[in-house]
Amino acid sequence: MRTVVSMGESLIDFVAHERGRLRNVTTFTKAAGGAPANVAACVGKLGGRSAFIGRRSEDEFGQFLQHTLEEFGVNVQYFLPVAQRPTAMAFVALDETGDRSFQFFLENTAYQSLEPSDIPIDFLESAGILHVGSVAMATEPGRTTTLHAVKQMKQLGGVVSFDPNWRPNLWPDPTQGAQVIESVYPFTDVLKVNREELELLTGTSDLSAGAQRLHSKGPGLVLITLDADGCFYSLQSASSNRDFFGSTSSETSTGGTSSMTSTSSKSGTGSTASPLSQGQVPGRRVNVADTTGAGDAFIASFLFQLAQSPNARELSEQSVRNWVEFAVAASSLVTTKPGAMAALPTLREVESVLESAL
Repeated sequence: MRTVVSMGESLIDFVAHERGRLRNVTTFTKAAGGAPANVAACVGKLGGRSAFIGRRSEDEFGQFLQHTLEEFGVNVQYFLPVAQRPTAMAFVALDETGDRSFQFFLENTAYQSLEPSDIPIDFLESAGILHVGSVAMATEPGRTTTLHAVKQMKQLGGVVSFDPNWRPNLWPDPTQGAQVIESVYPFTDVLKVNREELELLTGTSDLSAGAQRLHSKGPGLVLITLDADGCFYSLQSASSNRDFFGSTSSETSTGGTSSMTSTSSKSGTGSTASPLSQGQVPGRRVNVADTTGAGDAFIASFLFQLAQSPNARELSEQSVRNWVEFAVAASSLVTTKPGAMAALPTLREVESVLESAL
């Protein structure tokens, strides 16, 4: 089994008790957060090998973050302390319709101090899978550090997973934000986006067309999460310009819920057409309490399955579909409870959902 290494921001989420906009709520609960930290915790909760790379404050909140990740079974050897920098904070509230509002306090905080020299290259090589996001790339040295890490992982032959996790208030210039996100694509194997991010980053809301545009820039596997509607996936087969995520069988998806299609796209560096295996896994019917952390649980659960694959670079469409079904089930469970890490499921809980009817 490979180790899933998550890298980037960790912070304290203050989650409002009441429904409403942040300006109207009055009481909050403290929780460990940050998308990459959530991913690390989820992989650990499922029973996988998980590690986190980042910087934490030496303050009380920083110690709380380290202790929390340790409780989830996460290797925190490279979650390095930094003096005289506070822990980042985010205040989160849900209104009556379920829409979230955020207020971040990130300036000069601990996670932003991670340097390229902090990246343990030998550890990445032995781990095999690296997951990153774009929040840490909103400032330097995080931008340079993230690009350094993904480039190194690609050179080592590992798998790179990327979740843009778009936060508009972190990017005063949306065009610059999109450019920074796109700079990671050439080194990305697994790209996870939601509906809004798909349209922002490709200019289209069409799932198949948007996935093809993303493939053309590098990623071999595109996962588009669709909230209650599940997930659309698009797997690019091997071509003369690619050596990852090539389908090694002629499997096709069967069953009433599949919408798998075959198409082709242009490789980002040449004119050779590469066939795509595309399909959609439906969502699970649940009573939603809070969607915070659902996307993180989705990609974490997918990577948990990928880490157990004998060859992460030779995937069939059926394997991808099975793992997406697992990830959809896991993320649906997270939405039934408030909080992100507090709602993370066990492996048995996910398996129970998969055994039940949609």
